[in-house]
Amino acid sequence: MGKIAFSIGPFHVYWYGMILALAVVAAIVSGIFQARLRKQSPEKILDIALFGVPIAIICARGHYIMTNWVLYAEQPGEMVSLWHGGLSFTGAAFGLLLTIVLYSKWKNLNLWCWADILTPGLALAQAVGSLANFINQEGFGAPSNLAWSIYIDFNCRPAGYEQFDFFQPLFLYESLSSLVFFLLATALAFYQVKSGKGRTGILFLVYFIFLASIRFILEGLELNRILFIGQLTADQVISVITVGVCAYLLAAKIKK
Repeated sequence: MGKIAFSIGPFHVYWYGMILALAVVAAIVSGIFQARLRKQSPEKILDIALFGVPIAIICARGHYIMTNWVLYAEQPGEMVSLWHGGLSFTGAAFGLLLTIVLYSKWKNLNLWCWADILTPGLALAQAVGSLANFINQEGFGAPSNLAWSIYIDFNCRPAGYEQFDFFQPLFLYESLSSLVFFLLATALAFYQVKSGKGRTGILFLVYFIFLASIRFILEGLELNRILFIGQLTADQVISVITVGVCAYLLAAKIKK
């Protein structure tokens, strides 16, 4: 499969962008469903998406550039080439978090309630969006003979691994684990609403712990790792900090 889905004259529409657009739509549909489930205004989901999607894209790109600076230091023009890939879902999640904080203050909404409403959609967007890495031949691990290994084009293989054809699909592991989290989060949301139990914000904090943990593990399996501190990449350091902060907030909420 090529990277270009179709062309209209000189303009190309890329599979990468189409998959990410589908991820956004999936998140919005999930958010609307969750808002109705919790008897909140679904129109606010569209408002959040209107502001949140651009902020999330900027943060996703900024996070990726920051944690892979050596790739762009000599080619700064590549920073704006989104069609070549290079969007961090961790950055996108933090961008959406920033949007929720600002929007909830602006509209005087319960921050944690709306964070929980958006959480299943975030997980679903991650499950769908991770598949875009397959198109750009990124997000893969060590050479592998597993039945689900993926073929990587010669020009996309890391130096020293040119003789290998098949590699572990790390993006698929992220996608499947996120899909499982989405299903569990949706089931938990139903339970919270029907039983009236559970504090707001817990689902959101658990998701960020899940997201950071998954990124920490998968970053450790990446072949093109750029070390930041010791044997850790910048993304892994951010993941450790994220888990620590969210675990502290989660413990504080549970103790209330």
